[in-house]
Amino acid sequence: NETAVEAIHSLGTPRIHHDVASFVYNRASRGEEVVVKPTAARIPTRLASAKSSDNHEWIPQLPAPKPQATLTQLNPTLAYTTPIQSNSKCREQLDQATHELRVKAWLSAETSAWSALSFAVGSIQTAKETHQIVFTGNDPSTELHLAHTALFEARDFYGIATSADPIRLETIVRSHRTKVLEGIDLNSITATKASEAYLDDARNRFMKLANYSVQAAEAMDLLAAIYLSRNEPSTMPSHTSLCLRRAALGGQPGNPTLASNLGSQLAEVGLFVEAEQVLKHSLSIQYDRQCEMALAQVLKLIGETERASQIQARLDAESNQNANLSTRIPEVIQLSPNEFAAISQSVIPASPHSTRQVSAQMVSNPSSGISSSGLSSPQYDTIQTSAIAEPSMMQRAMNSVRSIW
Repeated sequence: NETAVEAIHSLGTPRIHHDVASFVYNRASRGEEVVVKPTAARIPTRLASAKSSDNHEWIPQLPAPKPQATLTQLNPTLAYTTPIQSNSKCREQLDQATHELRVKAWLSAETSAWSALSFAVGSIQTAKETHQIVFTGNDPSTELHLAHTALFEARDFYGIATSADPIRLETIVRSHRTKVLEGIDLNSITATKASEAYLDDARNRFMKLANYSVQAAEAMDLLAAIYLSRNEPSTMPSHTSLCLRRAALGGQPGNPTLASNLGSQLAEVGLFVEAEQVLKHSLSIQYDRQCEMALAQVLKLIGETERASQIQARLDAESNQNANLSTRIPEVIQLSPNEFAAISQSVIPASPHSTRQVSAQMVSNPSSGISSSGLSSPQYDTIQTSAIAEPSMMQRAMNSVRSIW
């Protein structure tokens, strides 16, 4: 029995322990000799076994993973989305964001504007997948994600002192997904320079997207206006709006509105040299009085007073001319009743019976007070007809009988 118990403990599973114990108990109760031989554990047939170097452990080998399907096998045969559909949704979001900006719903306007930009980039993505455009580098959606990430991660440097600790900068940079400063000696840069590097990376990516979509550039300009109107310090409104508007104009350089908005903001923050170039570029595309006034102000601030005076004098002359046109008194002309009747349209319609009666009187009595010149004027005839009373019922009956006879 001791030998049987040792054999039971040498087996593999509790279930085998129970079965062998029952077998030993039943045989022992009948006085029979029990001989138990341990069996080797069986390895599943689906897993091939490999013997280890010490010849004691058996390590199963898992099957190799199946090859994943390539993108060419997953492409649908028919298209379900089009750039036109995405552009339509983008326009709806732009209109909604503009309305929310007008009523000062800043957070809602920001959400709607980013959604509009996402739809615009979706249109670019669809056009690329259908081979309508050639978009090099990353996918448009990836470029938007990287630009958005760089724009928001640049805010982490806000509030750090100019002479920030390099260890602190290194900690911030390592926590970011943007790898602009990867491998750069942080001892030689400040938090301001690091933030500007992030903004430049975002601007280049946004500009690439704006080059393929006017609506994407419009969404960027609207986002800039939203951040400036909200004026939340943690969002760095001036830096963020300049980044977005520079990207929008870089992608659509022929748009005068984008150039005018960027030039005005550059003048407000004190970047006069760049503001002068951008405002001149806007005026070269399309003339705008407000843009020229901003250019005159910029020229005056940078010391070019003569050119500023010339522009201001021309603007003042145009203002005086417009004022004279708006206050001009019309010329008064006096007319006699006959002259007025000759050039005026009748406002009282004439009845056919009265017209025939007046004509009969003219023929029967040519010496009446109506002149020959008056007879040739239909307006005068109409005025005279309106003065004659309508015939009575008896007269109309007699005229009808006479006409029938």
